[in-house]
Amino acid sequence: MNLERFFNELFSLPETVDFRVSPNGKTVAFRETGSKGGRICLWSLTEDAVQTTSPWYEGGLQYKISWCPQGQRVYYYVEDEHGPDIYALAPSGDVTTIVADDAHHYLADLHPSGEWLLYSSSATDHLQKKNIKTDTAEAWGPSDFSDPSIVARFDHTGERILIMRNPTDDLQNQDLFIHSSDGTEQRRVPVTDTGDRSFGTGWHPEGDRILMTSNTEKRPGIFDLRTNEIDWFGAQGSREYPLGFFPSGTAFATINTSDNPVVYEMDGTRHVLTPDTGCYEIIYTARRDIFFPEDALLLTQSATDYPPAPVRYDHESKGVQPLFDYPISDSACNRLTAAETVSIPVSEGTVPGLLYPNSEPGPGIVLIYGDSSGDIAQSFDRQAQAFAATGYTVLRAATRGNRFTTQEHDDFAAAGRWLAEQPSVQHEQVGVFGHSHGAHNVLMQLINYPDVWDAGIAWNGVADLHEFREHPDAAEAYWRPLGDPETNQERWQANNPIDRIEELRAPLLLYYGTEDTERVTTGRNFRDELIASGWTEGPEGSFEYVEGEGEGHYDETPSRQADRWTLFVEFINRRLADQSNLQDDTYSHNR
Repeated sequence: MNLERFFNELFSLPETVDFRVSPNGKTVAFRETGSKGGRICLWSLTEDAVQTTSPWYEGGLQYKISWCPQGQRVYYYVEDEHGPDIYALAPSGDVTTIVADDAHHYLADLHPSGEWLLYSSSATDHLQKKNIKTDTAEAWGPSDFSDPSIVARFDHTGERILIMRNPTDDLQNQDLFIHSSDGTEQRRVPVTDTGDRSFGTGWHPEGDRILMTSNTEKRPGIFDLRTNEIDWFGAQGSREYPLGFFPSGTAFATINTSDNPVVYEMDGTRHVLTPDTGCYEIIYTARRDIFFPEDALLLTQSATDYPPAPVRYDHESKGVQPLFDYPISDSACNRLTAAETVSIPVSEGTVPGLLYPNSEPGPGIVLIYGDSSGDIAQSFDRQAQAFAATGYTVLRAATRGNRFTTQEHDDFAAAGRWLAEQPSVQHEQVGVFGHSHGAHNVLMQLINYPDVWDAGIAWNGVADLHEFREHPDAAEAYWRPLGDPETNQERWQANNPIDRIEELRAPLLLYYGTEDTERVTTGRNFRDELIASGWTEGPEGSFEYVEGEGEGHYDETPSRQADRWTLFVEFINRRLADQSNLQDDTYSHNR
């Protein structure tokens, strides 16, 4: 099969993600990507059909969907040349522009009345409060935000807001505060000490308790506002992220390290929701709209060789039922590769990975994502499928390390060594691929472990941390783990690829979207420094540099994705694979 045609089919498979249920439980909103770009769909559960959709947005539709508390409309993001703007879709099909200007915007929460919302803006250090009826906005809250928070939660009355902010000079610090709805009368929730980070995710329906966690406990807890005491659930360090209380308040949901959800009863009874095949997932950025009013939970189920579909978990019966099957084409689905779970030896134990096997000996490639969960979900991954379709043995690798740590880097290097030893992988034919922080990790792998890798692809990674930090749209949360650059100079330099170019080895492809402005500037600096250091650019040179015109951080337009992956595979074939083992213009299937 023609490889370019397969990529078009693979990336044109309608991807349905970010499922959110309406307050009355009768409609499910989700984001779909397809051959025309992306759009928001509202699916009627009573009619078992699409009720309405937004227009198609070519390459600009973003994640994070939020229902208005009254179910009057769904809020979503559209990316333009300036960053994400906020729009709303009504069940009638009407689309309203909520916030759109030259800044980046992220919805924090909606008032229970639906009359106004909180959102963050890259143009100010305050959260913004906007009245929907009058279309007026004003700054909200205290002025000591270290960076604009996008996590804020109204209680059921709308009179109080739970928010995370840092009023200290310690960049590692993050505290929980409760404010009145006008931003005054603040109360700090004493969860952690200064220098640690606490996270609040939801209010109990009675408004007297808060669901939260911290970077020290790494497990869910309930803070009682009446007694100032915390009840912790599960084992310390279990890496479970709390999501929210069920409407009855008798239980709450979390995501564990493998993305399979966990439900806790208030007495501590723990239910792990694990399907027979694949995995269940919940969007961790969801608010109240992952719960049906009848105490049921909205999940998605996917497998390594099949895209996600929505299911409903009933808390009382503990049963799981499919909600609907969104129509997709089988033209690419019947050619996908199922992955197997493997254990990768690392220092002091093992970490899991997902191996997409190849029936014939050939090259291998490790996909690294910068995830610090210590586990990896058996979910559908188009990037892995794209490489697997080309005849590669593909490994999706996990890491136990947090961002910018030696453990993170060591675990990924161990994955490369392990893959090179597999019978289906030819000697000295192992590449590494990553996107976003995974792309930064690719650069660090080629610097720190040149003996492991024979080629690398870094897509939209931060190649110059200092340049990134100075960009007005850069998120402080990304580089915050490194601490202050003045007092932690050695750590910044050790993790800054541009400062260590002389140690870089192996052929490298740098790929950036021109609209990912805070990262592409770092890539241009890196390219210039490579050339100044004697590296030659181009297909016959020691590195290649490509910018995707009009592309953002992750452009989902199928045609652009197909073109991008054709370019990636052509690079890795030139640099890594034995050309005699490849068939020109053919599709090599791995089953």
